[in-house]
Amino acid sequence: LCAEHRPEVLGNDYLVLGTVDRPVWQRGRKKPWRPDELIKHLYLFREALRFEPMPSWVPEEDLEAP
Repeated sequence: LCAEHRPEVLGNDYLVLGTVDRPVWQRGRKKPWRPDELIKHLYLFREALRFEPMPSWVPEEDLEAP
């Protein structure tokens, strides 16, 4: 979806702080929240985790032959 509609956001680093309830998110899609207002509705994550994809998750049939 982003590749088609917002390609400039791909490949950037982001810091995800938490989540918001669906109605808050939906309102933000219609009228963007000011950061100071949005933070009042944010559920902060308890800890920071970093996920790195491992090559082993690719199905064998999708791997290119050497």
